Amino acid sequence: MNSGILENKTSKIASIEAKVDRLVEALEKCLGIKLESDLSPSTQPLKDKCFHIPLADTLDEVNDFDVALETLNQKGNERGIAFKKGRQRQEKGAQPYEKYIICKMQDRNKEKRRDEDGENKKSEKTLVKDIDCPVFYRFRVDAQGKIKLLSQKENHNHSPNFYLEKKLTPQMIKDISCFSRLTKVSEVRDYLEIKYNTKLDYLTVYQQYRKFFPRFNSEDCQKLIDHLIANDAKVTWDVDIDNKDLCKLIFSTKLMMENYRKFGEVLLIDTTYNTNYLSVPLVVFSGVDNHYRNILFGIGLIDDESAKTYEWLIEEFNSIMNRKYPFIIISDQDLSLCSAIKEKYKDIPHRYCIWHVARNLRKQFRFINSDYDDIKQMIFQLPYLYSKEKFNTNINLIIEFLKQEKYDKNLKYLENLLLKKNQWARSHFENNFDADISTTSRVESWNAVIKQYLNSRSEISAIIEFIRDTELCYFAQDLKVSSDVFISCSNLIVC
Repeated sequence: MNSGILENKTSKIASIEAKVDRLVEALEKCLGIKLESDLSPSTQPLKDKCFHIPLADTLDEVNDFDVALETLNQKGNERGIAFKKGRQRQEKGAQPYEKYIICKMQDRNKEKRRDEDGENKKSEKTLVKDIDCPVFYRFRVDAQGKIKLLSQKENHNHSPNFYLEKKLTPQMIKDISCFSRLTKVSEVRDYLEIKYNTKLDYLTVYQQYRKFFPRFNSEDCQKLIDHLIANDAKVTWDVDIDNKDLCKLIFSTKLMMENYRKFGEVLLIDTTYNTNYLSVPLVVFSGVDNHYRNILFGIGLIDDESAKTYEWLIEEFNSIMNRKYPFIIISDQDLSLCSAIKEKYKDIPHRYCIWHVARNLRKQFRFINSDYDDIKQMIFQLPYLYSKEKFNTNINLIIEFLKQEKYDKNLKYLENLLLKKNQWARSHFENNFDADISTTSRVESWNAVIKQYLNSRSEISAIIEFIRDTELCYFAQDLKVSSDVFISCSNLIVC
């Protein structure tokens, strides 16, 4: 089995080298120059990358666990490694008596156990990525919380991960310009890292790539704009000042505007992804009608998800709807979107999707031991409680538990969340009309419908088919509802 894995590693390295050679050859033809590339450091087998970094001596005078972690990260970062908190040992209801600090690469892509037949549950392709670094530092914790280093293992089984470079050389920028619009940014970054034997920050490469290849394809967007204008829809767009390319667009059809005029009291806003080949996020404005059906109010396309972009989008949406404002707004906890809503809807209640809040609570507090399952359930049920008295009682018990167990980081997270409890806790909701909606699941259902028409290879103009079919379906349902009402009324017996 080991020989098979090694052969697979060798073949993978060979395929990568061949791919890089083809890319270098293509660039040489485009640039008319000879490129040099040293791939030897990055194509060494994984077993040759093991190294020993002695850091135990730096912990001799350290008595606090958090200080020990900070010291190890400070010294380790100079050599390209990082550490995190590991498991701890404790008796039931008592303070931990042993704590671990482990390498950040531990448990990463860890190989699963084999079946009884001896076959591994993961493919050989995935096995190449397995690291699971064995480095650890084991500490004894006394009653006062002071630590003492008992044992350690300092042989890392992976290469150092040095700080990511956030500056591109002129030659790198020139190489980026030679790619096509259809090339993924991750592939561009991988190519540059292999060619120049370095680690690059994804955002840095992404920003430079977008300077050469803006997200919006003007010709494709023009096709969408022409169709919308021809069908009496309201369309607004914005152009980037630097490269004069389209960067933001929002539209609302006649049906969407009419639905908002009638049923715009509750506004749901959400962003969905992978709906076009340019990776442009799609923002959905939606609500419900008098028959509790999902309806669309508007659709936006944006080149980035900054607060300023969302502010522009909301401002233009309000302009299209003749400044008719909703009674309440529901969204997820996206910081940029929340900031824009706060700026543009200052006097309108804004609630968070309680499903997303509950999911985040599960992520933050899933570490709590099963012995305290009652506390864990109290935390998970906080968004769904209707009684304000029970909510406050549970909060007091949870905070007391977190302070007792010294979970300071998680306690701070909960306290920050409680500052906005009127936005996510049902027990603290004000008496605003909300059509009995407390989650963004209705927008998520729209996202699911959109994905039936659009995917990561679709053109921007493909949204035309989605709009046409959606509105035809809505008219058909409207006709059916009207006919059902007529039949039921005609069957009434007049006394």
